[in-house]
Amino acid sequence: MKDTIAEKCPQLVLQWSDKNLPLVPADVTVGSHKRVWWKGSCGHEWMAIVKNRVNGSDCPFCSGNQLLKGFNDLATMKPELKSEWSEKNHPLMPDMVLPCTNKSVWWRCIHGHEWIAKVADRYYGSNCPYCEGHLLYKGFNDLASKYPELAEEWSEKNAPKRADEVFPKSRKNVWWRCRVCGYEWMAVIDSRVKGSSCPVCADRVVKTGTNDLATTDPKLLVEWDYDRNKTITPKEISRNSLRYVWWRCSHGHRWRAKVADRAIDKEPCHICRREFEKEFPDMLLRHYLSGAGYTVIIDEEELIGVPLTNYIKEKNAVIEISKPFHNTKDGYQWEYAKTMLCKKSKIKLIRILKQKDKGYEDCVNITRLDNSDEALVEAISLALHVLGIDIETNVEADRKNLFKRYLEKQI
Repeated sequence: MKDTIAEKCPQLVLQWSDKNLPLVPADVTVGSHKRVWWKGSCGHEWMAIVKNRVNGSDCPFCSGNQLLKGFNDLATMKPELKSEWSEKNHPLMPDMVLPCTNKSVWWRCIHGHEWIAKVADRYYGSNCPYCEGHLLYKGFNDLASKYPELAEEWSEKNAPKRADEVFPKSRKNVWWRCRVCGYEWMAVIDSRVKGSSCPVCADRVVKTGTNDLATTDPKLLVEWDYDRNKTITPKEISRNSLRYVWWRCSHGHRWRAKVADRAIDKEPCHICRREFEKEFPDMLLRHYLSGAGYTVIIDEEELIGVPLTNYIKEKNAVIEISKPFHNTKDGYQWEYAKTMLCKKSKIKLIRILKQKDKGYEDCVNITRLDNSDEALVEAISLALHVLGIDIETNVEADRKNLFKRYLEKQI
């Protein structure tokens, strides 16, 4: 006999089972369809057609094609799934199925959820679809159960759909009603779960009577320039808006500024602020003198025939604070003439200068260290000390108070 197993497949001779005796490999050809016993190096015994073995088939238990309890059944391969095997599968048990079978069976998780899934899917890692959020289970993973605070904002416009009938991860766009302001808007359920909130409360949308500028900051309405803001009104814009609009202060100044800068940062009229900065040094000096009980005559002209900016009556003295005009040719000559007239009239003249200012003879020159408020106060204090006047200062508070009074035009 030619082409026997013994001649052509010595490796199969080693797996020939004694159960086949008296039949031996030398009695069987490689093309035989005879079904015989085999015993692999793994120790398993099985029956298979000779030709199939010659063509490469191997141990059916090791390859997972046949079940062998205690070796390749589901209970043995993945014992943790035994606790989730549902009684609905009876009499089928976990040790009676292969892990990779596509057979669908019932499962029950530790939370009591029951569902049908393929054994192979469970073996390769799929879990309870309700716990994973893939299937809806009312009272467990619906929106109302997981996020009751969002369920309170579920709008009646969504009827008949209810909050306990949708997933928290749903991409469905639905209606919401804010429990704070009552505004209704549409938003994806998942985005609400991730933190998106009412657009009115977040100032992304303006709702008249709730978060519009007219409602939140009524004091600004008197400065809203209705003539120039023709395309928008205070009822259509939020206090957090970065939009530039026109304003008009009580002194008639018109300027453009962001709504947020005015409402939140309390920025005043830009023009009033500029004008105040020009007058602040003299205003601060007069504030300290009046607080110390001295009379300050502003722009006194009768004594020498030219205006004396800050004449202190009780001391017969003048304190002049440098202005940009003083550094011009005409300005310097004017101030020099004023110095001579004060000397002639025996009026003590003290000048507070900036660092680049030219000094004058026949008067007291005090130069500021820099342009800061602190340097100004130090120079004023020194000038008043020359006159025997000592003061207490708080320049930050004084600046705020003086600016407030300036806007009210009380000084």
